[in-house]
Amino acid sequence: GQTEAYLARCDVATHPVAKKLFHLMHDKQTNLAVSADLVESSAILELADKVGPHICLLKLHSDIINDFSASFAQQLKLLAEKHHFLLMEDRKFADIGNTCRLQLRGGAHRIADWADMVTAHALPGPSILDSLSGVAVVLVAEMSSEGKLTTTEYAQATSQIAEQHTDIVVGVVCQQRLLSNTGQLHFTPGAIYDSKHKMYI
Repeated sequence: GQTEAYLARCDVATHPVAKKLFHLMHDKQTNLAVSADLVESSAILELADKVGPHICLLKLHSDIINDFSASFAQQLKLLAEKHHFLLMEDRKFADIGNTCRLQLRGGAHRIADWADMVTAHALPGPSILDSLSGVAVVLVAEMSSEGKLTTTEYAQATSQIAEQHTDIVVGVVCQQRLLSNTGQLHFTPGAIYDSKHKMYI
């Protein structure tokens, strides 16, 4: 079945976070991720506790949270451990190396302290990955927005970077299957739970 396939893909995966995610998908029999696009930390914690048992990944944007704090990040990590899901910061890093490094490790959010994985654009080229070491990276290959500039060629080039850097890239955000490496993942927009919580399947 599908869940057995996750274990086979886990064997192919090289990144420990990818392996962990495949194991979670197998053990919980779900490949569901919830996007917690909420602006209050209490609402995010409530959502995480509610959906946590049913998901493998919770995705958030820490820079839209009005009352973000280290305490909130710690509580979120505890919920992730309790319900066995991973945390993705959907930061979509896209700057030069040193700026990305500071955005990941410093500032008010200290993303590297709590996120299992982060999203990044391939626009700066593969050098962006050097500044994001220490976390798993998901490259944005395709976007669903109207008038997007992510062409087929861009998606293919992004996928190529992903497949050449399996030591840090665990997958791509896409609208279709792009990667031939079964040890990496496709993060695809799927069902809409309601207007605030997109689910990625």
